[in-house]
Amino acid sequence: MSIRRSIVVAAFLGLTTLSFNSNAKSKHKLHKSQCSTISKCVEVISKITGDKYFSSESLKGEATLINLKIDRDNADLILSSLLNDSGYTRIKEGDGTYKIINARDIRYTAVPLVSADRDNPPRLPSSYDYHMMEYKLKFPESSKIITRNLRPFLSRYGRVVSPNGIDRIIVQDTAKNLNRVHSLIVKLDQEIDKEVLTEIKVKEKRHHEFKLMKIQNCCEK
Repeated sequence: MSIRRSIVVAAFLGLTTLSFNSNAKSKHKLHKSQCSTISKCVEVISKITGDKYFSSESLKGEATLINLKIDRDNADLILSSLLNDSGYTRIKEGDGTYKIINARDIRYTAVPLVSADRDNPPRLPSSYDYHMMEYKLKFPESSKIITRNLRPFLSRYGRVVSPNGIDRIIVQDTAKNLNRVHSLIVKLDQEIDKEVLTEIKVKEKRHHEFKLMKIQNCCEK
């Protein structure tokens, strides 16, 4: 009787294991099929992370997952990346609550601010959410050169400004790209040759005079 009972128990455990593996695989496939569009991905991932999302517009765009299982470890990054690729971004409105907006409107929206300098990189999450970095320059006279050379490396809706009269550069971009931008600024934050600095000032003066001429011509018409 004990041998028969052992066989029955073993068979039962084997069936249970097969059933569990089957359910796990179907659950994996269920996530993949449900995450075929951006709006469906938001719904699926919000259930995994427990975060809540809302938007004032209908989300458009498709998503494709190939041999990728969404779990609590990667769900947040996957959603942030998918939103970014589809022209959206998310803004944290409270504990576990996010608003999804069109990324082109990010300039009109308040985003988290981080500080950085040559020796201290910005503390940023590993995501494609937008942040603003305030970088303190060691050589303020290099601000114009840095600003001009950074623009090609910004994302589509990234921005960089160098306010006159202060030793700061302000950059707004995704957290992922800001880490790269910081390393570029560090390399460019160098003492500028006096001749180069004089040339920059002359060009700025000419540009300013040209703008004034255009304004004057428009007023005369």
